[in-house]
Amino acid sequence: MTSNDPWAAAQAAVQNAAPAAPVAPQGQAVPDREKDFRSLQPGANPFATASTLGGGSGIRGPQWPDLLDRLIVLKPLRKLVDQPVHNQPNQKQDFYVCELTVLDGGPLTVVTPSRPEKGDLPATDEVRNTYELPMTFPDWYAYGRQITVKLDRLELPMWLGVVKRCPTGAGYRKGETWEDSTRAYNEWAERARRDPGRAGSSPQTSWGLIDASPEQQEAAMRWYQERQQQG
Repeated sequence: MTSNDPWAAAQAAVQNAAPAAPVAPQGQAVPDREKDFRSLQPGANPFATASTLGGGSGIRGPQWPDLLDRLIVLKPLRKLVDQPVHNQPNQKQDFYVCELTVLDGGPLTVVTPSRPEKGDLPATDEVRNTYELPMTFPDWYAYGRQITVKLDRLELPMWLGVVKRCPTGAGYRKGETWEDSTRAYNEWAERARRDPGRAGSSPQTSWGLIDASPEQQEAAMRWYQERQQQG
């Protein structure tokens, strides 16, 4: 009997499958589109314009705090290695570019903060975008060491889970759970709200996905099957 469940019903097939294709190396050459175009369309206009390419860089995706307690699906598209870490020029990181789908939690509001004028960059106003769910964000950067390690182990097409504050590697080695990390962070946030000057530094946590409930898994399967039917 064949199952359409991408998270649970493909284990036997995965075990017998060929090894995953190697990740494309960083710095891969751009295809020679001019050569291909010239061979197919002699004399045609070879120039793309801003209007034919679309404006900007697409919609701004959420960040991990925006996704807290929400059911999401990560579909890895490619892995980027040895990427610079923001504000830490001597450090590198690996992370996956994923297709992110947010499935529950009500309308998702993503805020781009205002920015003061800096050098040649003009000041910008705060921008709020609200999305109805389910909502898919293409080419979403899934930052975080714990997330990257789990995606390295992924053998099925997609990863389903609920976003939580989780321990760091050191915390896991001490036996801490996501409940411990969430409680510690919430206690610190309450102290910071009451007396910011005495709250101290926030506890070290990482972002992770915990297992979805049976009801959430059923909802995810309905979304997946509808998506398959739509092609």
